Amino acid sequence: MGYYGGKGMPFYGYFTIPGAEPANGGVAKTSFLVHKTLGLFFEYLVPMHIGAAVFHAWKGQKIFRRICPI
Repeated sequence: MGYYGGKGMPFYGYFTIPGAEPANGGVAKTSFLVHKTLGLFFEYLVPMHIGAAVFHAWKGQKIFRRICPI
């Protein structure tokens, strides 16, 4: 990723954290692969979870009352 690739990391547009002095391409590639895999996993998991909650609410189950009993 940016830090281990030697490019640095922008911090919310305020400043940039400098990258690792000796760029480590192996760690950069591995961290990018992990980041991409987890992103895809959550890209599918979150909508499925929301869809399941809506489906159970549509069936008349009181799941939102159990989540937030107020």
